[in-house]
Amino acid sequence: ICAVRTDDEVLNALRPHLRAECIVGFDAPLVVTNPTGQRPAETALNRDFRRFEAGAHPSNTGKPEFAGGRGAARLAAELKLDVDPYSPAQRRALEVYPHA
Repeated sequence: ICAVRTDDEVLNALRPHLRAECIVGFDAPLVVTNPTGQRPAETALNRDFRRFEAGAHPSNTGKPEFAGGRGAARLAAELKLDVDPYSPAQRRALEVYPHA
C-alpha cells in the first residue's frame, strides 16, 4: 500500500504488480470523447446517486484535464491496457467510481 501523486509515481507503483493478465481499476474517467456536457454513464450515475451527494462531475474533452488523451487514459496506454469495456483483452483498464 502506498500513496502517490504524480502520473510517474502511479506508473512506478503499478508496474511491479502487472502480469500478463490483469485488470486495473482507475478511479478516473478513461473514455472521454464528448466535447461538452456529461457522458451517458455520468448522467445515469447522477440520476441514481445525486440524492446521496455521490454524483459524478462532468467529463468532456472541453476540459483541459481530458483534452488530448490526458489523465487515466494516458496512464492506461502507457501500461498497454485496453480501455474498451467490452474488450475480451487479457490486459484491461476499467473505470471505477468508489465514491458512489
